[in-house]
Amino acid sequence: MAPGGRRGTVYPVAKRCVVTGVGIVSPVGIGKDAFWKSLTEGRSGISRITRFDTSKLSVQVGGEVKDFDPGRYVDEERLPAMGRSTQFAIAAATMAVEDAGLEPRGSNDSPFSLIVGTSSPPADSIEEQLSLVHEQDSRLKAHPHALAAIYPHSPTAEVSNALRLFGSTSTISTACASGCNAIGAGLNEIRTGREEVVLAGAAESVLAYFTFIAYISTGLLAENTDMPPERIMRPFDKKRHGGVISEGAAFVMLEELEHARARGARIYAELAGYSSQDRFRGSMRTLPIKQGMVNAMRAVLRDARMPPSEVDCICANGVSSPILDKMETLALKEVFGEYAYRFPVSSIRSMIGIPTAAATPMQLIAALLSFQTDIIPPTINYENPDPDCDLDYVPNMARVNRVNVALLNNHALDGSDAALVARRYRNSDGV
Repeated sequence: MAPGGRRGTVYPVAKRCVVTGVGIVSPVGIGKDAFWKSLTEGRSGISRITRFDTSKLSVQVGGEVKDFDPGRYVDEERLPAMGRSTQFAIAAATMAVEDAGLEPRGSNDSPFSLIVGTSSPPADSIEEQLSLVHEQDSRLKAHPHALAAIYPHSPTAEVSNALRLFGSTSTISTACASGCNAIGAGLNEIRTGREEVVLAGAAESVLAYFTFIAYISTGLLAENTDMPPERIMRPFDKKRHGGVISEGAAFVMLEELEHARARGARIYAELAGYSSQDRFRGSMRTLPIKQGMVNAMRAVLRDARMPPSEVDCICANGVSSPILDKMETLALKEVFGEYAYRFPVSSIRSMIGIPTAAATPMQLIAALLSFQTDIIPPTINYENPDPDCDLDYVPNMARVNRVNVALLNNHALDGSDAALVARRYRNSDGV
């Protein structure tokens, strides 16, 4: 069983894993600089949906990626074979490789392993192909690239092809925990010595008509309101009434520490722990939700060989749900006791919405940039204190605060809970 596995088994860790590159396409910005500027300024990426008609729907807002030009990253002849999430994946993965200062060898001895998380096939591609077939009447033929475009593995295959990796590839699909589990799988590949470099992350675009309606049917999205779109996501606020679905992609370059040091790489931080837990599926009862989060956090701390008192920041799941935010707060209190009141808890989803599988990779990049800048992004729209949610959520404004260890929470509706621990990297001299 892998470290941080379902039963919490921990094996000796032979290798250390660090992050040396990041790439992101998000509703608040494309590229790490634009992303970080928006987060630290408390700028929301939520707006009225423009990609399809929502006039008859009870939810009309989302976190769309704006001003994205796929032609900057994707060969024009390959575009018909790609859904929007695949295009996002190529862009974010390319940025991560460039940020790390690495070059794929473009041959079968490529040093890169690739692990991609996604919760669903490229939904927009499926809808486009169905529309094409219906318009043809008797011919009933899809585009020659249709099958390649709608596979869940499509983002993985296309990233590998675009970057000429030709190494091992895998796709992980565990609902909203997919991205966290992809990065955790990469961490374990490096820990065990199977790989020295792993490109890991997630891509998602569920803002297609049918998929969007399916999300509305869960009852977890915020229904139409007079509130401006940018104020609807309000994690932990007493007047929260549901989340907002969004899209995007985020990738990180994971490296074995000595490999990174040997080439003089810039190191963002070290990944110290990972856990993935399953609880009773299909239940929205409060006890399984809270216990799943508790189990994931305790397991990741065991895996990181770290007492709770070493954590000094929580990157919260914080999805603006009346139930989930309360359960996350209770879970933090159960794991950390009174110490839960002494560290900041920040939810960037107040700004980026809920990009499903890509959420934790985006949270991780935010945590890495916090290590670099000593700034914690705010939880915006926290205006009405909730007695059930009474921790320090870094309300409304970014905070200057040194962070040495961040714990990232991830909760998926299918019954999966996952967590990561990242810590500030120090060399042998303690710097």
